[in-house]
Amino acid sequence: MKKEFHFKILAIIVLPALFLFILEISSFLILKNFEKENKFDMKKFISKKNSSFKSIPDFEKVKAQLIGKSCKKIIFYDPKSQLPYYSEQNHKCEGETVENGLRKTHYQNKNSQKNIYILGGSTIWGTGASDEFTIPSIIQKKINFSNNIKTIYNVYNYGFSTLVSHQQLKLLKKINLKKNDIVIFYDGNNDIWQANINRNPHGTMIGYNNKNKVSILKNKLKFFLNNNSYFYQFVQKIRGKKNLKCTKLIIDKNKINENFNIYAKAILKAKIHTETSDAEFYHFFQPTLFTRSNKTDFEKYMISTMPSNIMPCNSKDGLFEISIQQYLKNYNKFKYQIDGTNLSDIFDKYKDDFYIDLTHLNALGNKIVANKIFNTLNLD
Repeated sequence: MKKEFHFKILAIIVLPALFLFILEISSFLILKNFEKENKFDMKKFISKKNSSFKSIPDFEKVKAQLIGKSCKKIIFYDPKSQLPYYSEQNHKCEGETVENGLRKTHYQNKNSQKNIYILGGSTIWGTGASDEFTIPSIIQKKINFSNNIKTIYNVYNYGFSTLVSHQQLKLLKKINLKKNDIVIFYDGNNDIWQANINRNPHGTMIGYNNKNKVSILKNKLKFFLNNNSYFYQFVQKIRGKKNLKCTKLIIDKNKINENFNIYAKAILKAKIHTETSDAEFYHFFQPTLFTRSNKTDFEKYMISTMPSNIMPCNSKDGLFEISIQQYLKNYNKFKYQIDGTNLSDIFDKYKDDFYIDLTHLNALGNKIVANKIFNTLNLD
């Protein structure tokens, strides 16, 4: 009886596994007759040291940061303040240092006469760069080595993944600004996504993720199967759906304009708040891969294969790109109210690859952006 029972248990486990194995092998053989599709794999993508990583000085540190061999930090979200924060306010690992909840800015002085606070999302935080090659660190270094600047400045990195403009405003209000300090907002991408893709301009990206865990998990599962299951790919082929199924989002330019106005109000409030402390305010509308007019072959490849980390393939339905273009039109009129600078085309005169994904830059891209910001600031 025991042998029969064990045999039945074994059959229950083995037979379905064998069946799935046969399905996978069969699907693989059938798919070989179809046109081969590019499937995105982050680890392979980075490890191969593709165009975006070839010339950067901190490749090994960035590799550790991006493929999970670096810090395993936990991010919490405070619903009351609507601000995210680290579980460990101080941590250090390869190429990445956080002190008192902020990404470390290299080359800071022991004492400063004035401070520069840079607020933004993960691009300011420095995803894709080690500590010394983030935008704030590069600006700090340029200030220190400039012969024309007599004042001692310290730059502080107040970037944090997923932040949108109204969160940056909340964060700004926590800073003890002093006369002649400088505040820089560098943003755009997260606000566009939160307002037009997540359809909640007053909300937050982490808040959206927390409320939509099931749908996000479902999309991630589909993406995983699309990259790891030949049978799933075969079924998609049969159904005539080569790409993941995405919810079609309605493109309403009037709504996009309304969302831009909400974004603009947050920026304007930040400027007013800054100036009430007799400090200076600067705003920079960030570039993304979609705003570059002369995309390289490698960048075109990324757009066609790389999903969004939040909701796979939303970037392919047209709404995100149209929203960006509409925001840019509005921003080019609005920027004169806030001393704003549009950086959307900053890479158009170059032929190099600067993006490591659809938004984040490598060290070389950060350097170009930092140089532009540095040259725009009125430093004495």
